[in-house]
Amino acid sequence: MSNVVHILTRRPLDERLGTSVRPGECLVCFLRRMVGAQECLGSFTWAEHYRRSRAPRAVALERRLRSEGAACDCEVPGRVWRLSGSLLVRDPASGLLVEPAAAPRCSATRPASTKPCDNWSLARDLAL
Repeated sequence: MSNVVHILTRRPLDERLGTSVRPGECLVCFLRRMVGAQECLGSFTWAEHYRRSRAPRAVALERRLRSEGAACDCEVPGRVWRLSGSLLVRDPASGLLVEPAAAPRCSATRPASTKPCDNWSLARDLAL
């Protein structure tokens, strides 16, 4: 941990995690990484950080995420976008397909995009 306080979270910055968008990292992988390692701030703070860093022209990002059913950053991976079925693993205890313990590597997106990488499927398109 560092003695530097992150401007968004007001918490000590973990230098190993970093809050910068990684080269090619998609929005959903970034949000999953930030919310998983830090905490959800109850807003679209991390999505806005991504937008400003990677896709400044995507001014309707928050409105789009809200229209898909998310109320904050932590609801984007899971409620709006779910891990693609090909990346799920079988739980030995229940036999059900579940997300792997370690997050899969982001398969990357084009610059200035707020679309997710191929690791994600729109939740409303998935059969239950």
